[in-house]
Amino acid sequence: MEFPFLCVALYTSALRYPKMASKLMQSERFVKMINQHLEILNDERSTVIDSVDHRINQVQSEVNAWINGGNINQTTFIAMNNRIQENLSLFLEMSAGLSGKQIDEHETDLNKEKTTNNLTSPEAGLKIDDTKTGHLFESFENVHNLGVSVGSDASHNMTMRFAVLEEAVYSLKKTTTKVQDKLGNVEKMLKDLSTQQVNDHKKVEVLTNATLKSEKKLKNKITDLEKRYQDIKTNFDNMSETVTNVDDKLNRLEDEHKSVNISMNELNEQISSVRTCSNDVLMSIQDLSKSVESTNQHYNEMSDKMNQLEISMNLMSSQFTEQFENMNSLNKDKTDDLIGLVCQLLSKRLTPLEKLNETLNKKVNSGDKQLSEKVSSDNLVPEKSHTITEIERKCNLPKVGFVACKVLYKNVKNCDLTSYNSVDCNHGGHFEKSTGIFTAPLNGLYLISIMTTNQSSSEKNVINCCKIYRDTVTETILFSMASKNQTETWCAEIAAGEKLYLEWKQFDEHDTNRMNVRFSCYLIQTWT
Repeated sequence: MEFPFLCVALYTSALRYPKMASKLMQSERFVKMINQHLEILNDERSTVIDSVDHRINQVQSEVNAWINGGNINQTTFIAMNNRIQENLSLFLEMSAGLSGKQIDEHETDLNKEKTTNNLTSPEAGLKIDDTKTGHLFESFENVHNLGVSVGSDASHNMTMRFAVLEEAVYSLKKTTTKVQDKLGNVEKMLKDLSTQQVNDHKKVEVLTNATLKSEKKLKNKITDLEKRYQDIKTNFDNMSETVTNVDDKLNRLEDEHKSVNISMNELNEQISSVRTCSNDVLMSIQDLSKSVESTNQHYNEMSDKMNQLEISMNLMSSQFTEQFENMNSLNKDKTDDLIGLVCQLLSKRLTPLEKLNETLNKKVNSGDKQLSEKVSSDNLVPEKSHTITEIERKCNLPKVGFVACKVLYKNVKNCDLTSYNSVDCNHGGHFEKSTGIFTAPLNGLYLISIMTTNQSSSEKNVINCCKIYRDTVTETILFSMASKNQTETWCAEIAAGEKLYLEWKQFDEHDTNRMNVRFSCYLIQTWT
């Protein structure tokens, strides 16, 4: 029989049968049983209160953690709500088990029995129907079997213990009301959380829509950036190719610039030599002009002297005629002697003057010749300027040409006759070493040279045939291997795009010559 029903039964029996109840209360065994049940009740009450407080605190901490954590998720909210509902039902069951509802029900049943039976005092020896109070007698069967006598003080002790029991039940009711209040607060919090969850869910939907839109925009931006990256990459690859080409061109230009600098230095030396020559010519012309001026002055002086001599001769002739007339008048015989004497005197005086005149005329003529020679030497200046322009034109020509070497060993028949062992220079890169073909880049006059060196010890006069092939002309050249060195050089007009290469004849097995071949070609003049 459970302890609450036992308490109700004792309470009702004490009201109806106080003597029997007092006897029962005086028994030590009953007192021990009551004390044990009270201790058990207090222990259960304390454990229930502790467990209820622990669960309430646990639920409160979980709710606070859930709120503060911001994990707004529909599944977590449903799980939390189910957890709180389970704890709430457990609290209600625990509070219903110890809240004294059964005692209240038995009290209401007792009040109903009082009103129906019209009980005036508990000590009146009334008879009670066995059908109504059978369950009470059944509850006290174990008590009557103990055979314990009840004293007069038992009713007081019973009332005291029931007061303690009522206080315990009252405190338990307070705890249940507190638990119910806390559960109400929890329900309010759950409602607030549900509303907050709905609002948060709406916010989450808005945020998800915004994030989806932003994701679309970001995807579009990413695709645009990828396209731009691909474009930039292709542009970078193209730029790298152009940079490599520019580097190659710069290297070629540097080589050409070096060669042009060398040729310009040579040209400057030639120009300086021409300038020195022209300065020498100008100095000689100036000296010649000075000598001509001096000769002219000397000629003028001599002409003045000749005029003076003519005047003096005229005077002397007039004097001589006067004297001759006088002498004729004096002595006709001596006229011949005087005439001879005068002629001698005149011849003595005139011959040096005539010689002087001849020498002066010779000097004048030689001065005229030297002047004409100097004037003709002035024509060297335009010739030198023409040579300078020619040299400048040659220096400004594009560098096109190559020098390739081939070594033909003991048995020429087994040698590779197309490729070359080394290429000393290849200006413009128009000669292919592997095929031995030169492609002319420009229309112009080319200088072609083939030099062979015979290294064989045989003394046979072997004639090897070498052909130079072009697109339009095939030229055959014969080389005599009896001589150690042989060189053939000639000029040819080659059009742009025309190919030039050597082809040797098919040697027989008896050809045991060893020779080195040097094949070269240079552009010396261009035209359109």
